[in-house]
Amino acid sequence: MIHPLIAQLREQLWNDTLSIASECLNRKSGVSVGRRLAALWDSVVTRMWAHEWEVAGADEKSTRGYALLALGGFGRSIVAPYSDIDLLLFTPGRASPVLRTVSAGFYRDVFDLGWQVGFSAHTSRTVTRHILKDPQFLTAVLQARLLCGDLDVFRHFHQLLERTVRRYGDQLLKDVVRARDVERERYGQTVYILQPNVKRSPGGLRDLQLVHWVQRFGELGVELSEVATLDSEDAAALSEAEDFLWAVRQWLHWRAGRAHDALTRSDQWQLATTWGYSGEHNLLPAEVFMRDYFRKTEHVFAVAQRFSECARSSQRRRNFLVTWSQNGYLVERGESLVITAAGQEVLARGWEVLLEFLETSQRLNRPLDWTVWDTIRRHVCALSSPIPPEIFRRFAGLFESPHQLAHVLRGLHKVRLLERFIPAFEHTRGLLQFNQYHHYTVDEHSLRAVEAATALADASGLLGDTYRRIAQKKILHLALLLHDLGKGLGSDHCETGRAIAREVGERLALSDEERNVLEYLVGSHLRMNHLALRRDISDEQLVVQFATEVGSPEILQMLYVLTAADLMAVSPDNWTAWKADLLAELFQRTARYISDSGDIILRENDLEDRRRAVACALGEDARKPFFSRQLAELPGGLLLAEDVTSVVSDLRWLASLGDTPVDIRVQYRPDSDTLLWNIATRENVARGVFHRLTGALSSQGLEILAAQIYTLADGWILDKYVVRDPNFQGEPPSERIDEINEVIRQSLTQPEFQPVFVRRWEVGRQALAGVPPARVRVEFDNHSHSEFTIIEIFANDRPGLLYEVSRFLYQEKCFIWRAKIGTFLDQVVDVFYVTDQEGQKILSSEKLGHMRSGLLAVIQ
Repeated sequence: MIHPLIAQLREQLWNDTLSIASECLNRKSGVSVGRRLAALWDSVVTRMWAHEWEVAGADEKSTRGYALLALGGFGRSIVAPYSDIDLLLFTPGRASPVLRTVSAGFYRDVFDLGWQVGFSAHTSRTVTRHILKDPQFLTAVLQARLLCGDLDVFRHFHQLLERTVRRYGDQLLKDVVRARDVERERYGQTVYILQPNVKRSPGGLRDLQLVHWVQRFGELGVELSEVATLDSEDAAALSEAEDFLWAVRQWLHWRAGRAHDALTRSDQWQLATTWGYSGEHNLLPAEVFMRDYFRKTEHVFAVAQRFSECARSSQRRRNFLVTWSQNGYLVERGESLVITAAGQEVLARGWEVLLEFLETSQRLNRPLDWTVWDTIRRHVCALSSPIPPEIFRRFAGLFESPHQLAHVLRGLHKVRLLERFIPAFEHTRGLLQFNQYHHYTVDEHSLRAVEAATALADASGLLGDTYRRIAQKKILHLALLLHDLGKGLGSDHCETGRAIAREVGERLALSDEERNVLEYLVGSHLRMNHLALRRDISDEQLVVQFATEVGSPEILQMLYVLTAADLMAVSPDNWTAWKADLLAELFQRTARYISDSGDIILRENDLEDRRRAVACALGEDARKPFFSRQLAELPGGLLLAEDVTSVVSDLRWLASLGDTPVDIRVQYRPDSDTLLWNIATRENVARGVFHRLTGALSSQGLEILAAQIYTLADGWILDKYVVRDPNFQGEPPSERIDEINEVIRQSLTQPEFQPVFVRRWEVGRQALAGVPPARVRVEFDNHSHSEFTIIEIFANDRPGLLYEVSRFLYQEKCFIWRAKIGTFLDQVVDVFYVTDQEGQKILSSEKLGHMRSGLLAVIQ
């Protein structure tokens, strides 16, 4: 039974809390709101504490020897509506019975109020032990504040804290920084993640707190480096960022009605609207808001990293000796290069010394220590003069080697010098890609693409071998850095990027040939991606057209590596074995058609060579009537998409089935964690086989990645589906396979079969609530293939969508020959190769217009 006073306090607390927090709707000071909330909480806590003393029948003022302390954010007197409330009851020795009774009742009261409370009790002995072993506890007590109790006891607590920190300061500070490093790793590793956690992601409130913690260590007597100080510019920027971030956090809590610190796409959209952001320069209001967010958090992160290095550098100075010197400016210490006093002086000379530092880093394959970049940051004013042509030439030379290239580019970006060499990079700083596909901002994605490519220098396999064979690595690396810089400028980013590449090529004094290759790679950087993931790469027409377009083995190699690195840099889990296999297959198929001289070598006899190879592998069976008929009518797609062994296995399987109406074989592919469903049936078993099978598979929760439909002699139909089962990691159990196979049989043998789709909970979908859906569209392509009309459908995903689309195409008397399906969070790109019932392309504009309207009605 809740005490009436506690019930009254609870109602008053939450009414006042939400009233104060609602001021964030008007973009009031986040710090001011947080401090008012903390003051409100103070009054409630002290009132409840006094109440429990009354209940215990004891005089609080006459009872000495304890201190009730506010910790963490509450200790700093700044909270959000649904922040945890951290409290510590400290006593020098064992607590008295009446104090234990009071604290037990108080804890119950706090819980009844609805707070998420962290309440602990410690003595002098135990509090010291916890400070030494738990960095989270240490940071919580660094700014402990007295709420109730004995001031002398609080002073004793503070003396204990100060004595402990002074004695073990270096190690404790290192532990605090390491704990923050681990937390950053969990929440994105970079400022430029598209859905950051406003508290824990890099550059968030936790990094602001880290700066305060390091400063507190200094106040308690720990010797810190001079870089652990804030100049007036840093102090002003951090104050502005703190106010902004707290306002964002207040709003997130207020809107969610609970503790909620993840700034989702839905939150970004709603918050930008609430705070009156407007679109500008082809950017959405949410994109403008997030650019504001990133530009504040990047400064916070830079300062936090600088303060963190104070803890790391003292340990490194003890562990490593100087082993090398370059002109007295840089010294090699351990794995990195550190700047000397002479180096700091000479850096003021300008661009030439900067390039010498960067070139030395590459030549020795050692990264520049943070002290070097911090010195560069402080000398940026000395680099305000125009860049001479020779410096541009030397900057372009950095791209020739993979050694430390990504490190150098990332460092230049952090100190805001990269845009001096490539002005277009300024526009992409903190530019959010408000879509369902990318995980990072444009600038971060571009830098990660360079990192992904240069990491291939030591990689095994086809990608690593191909990267090492590329002679023009300078152009490849430049293309990776530039490939997305055309985004956010209104027009097609590939064409805009091509123009940017042309301008950069002229600025860096590239040769005409180098500029032409750079422009092609940037302008066509999506070409290989789209062909591999949206087209049937077993189609020789497609491959020959692509080979003709590329025209050179070297350019093909660069485009292959660029495409792979681009995909790797999209998000941590975007690069899958399935995508790697498709891209590698397209690369290898295309390479067969390009000679070393760049000539296109057509192999018109490939189909017949394959047919003869299958016949040879069948041996004497090839003369039997069944196999003879099948060999004569084997579809070209099957011959070229499968190896000879697989084709022979399929034919022998069909020959063994007799009158069996439906048979199924399932193969698990561990390398790509996918399943290949082979389904054999006959034309007279069911009409609309493709949409029936699609409905059966997707109704069981399978994600269909690709489908091939083959019609063979004697009325046989062989369908192959590549799927992923999101319900299982690794190979699904046999019971799961049997269950799906039974649904497949029912879909083909029961005319009245209707699939039932159950919406599954998907991580990330709630984050899209309130966000305008991506634009849906339907595109027809009658130029890329001589036999098929290619239909591309861009739609927002939902259960049963693929089934409904394929059923519509069946009802329109279209025959689906091949399909590719791509899903990106909540958006799908489905590609169908179709003909009419006579096997002809669909060319009538009236028919295509009718189909477009019908498909849009289905997907919308």
